[in-house]
Amino acid sequence: MKILIIDDEEFICEILSEFLSEYGEVTTLQEGSKAFDLYKEALDNDDPYNLIYLDVMMPDISGLEVLKLIQNNESSLDEKDKTKIIMITSSYDPDNFFEAYRGGCQVFLTKPLRQNIIQEKLSQLGIEKLKK
Repeated sequence: MKILIIDDEEFICEILSEFLSEYGEVTTLQEGSKAFDLYKEALDNDDPYNLIYLDVMMPDISGLEVLKLIQNNESSLDEKDKTKIIMITSSYDPDNFFEAYRGGCQVFLTKPLRQNIIQEKLSQLGIEKLKK
């Protein structure tokens, strides 16, 4: 499983990367503007990301904009083949919440992120830890 974490906070990227490495190969980005390019490159190389953690508020482009780009790119795919997207944010805004779900995200989490909640949401998405 390939996992992409996009968050402008380095600390969040490090914490999530450490935890999610038990689930697959993790790549982190702190610039939202590069996120879609990396996602598209992996897809074009037939090695797509299976799961993306995407921060809502980033300085260069919003996570909601990146979500729209990804969803537009995957509009012709079957639901089971689409990238699973978990949106994360430090400030809960109902408008962002509803826009994210309308945009196709599967999970919306607020910071601080709790490991047990992340684990529960991954399990609900059918994502399990790698066997050691």
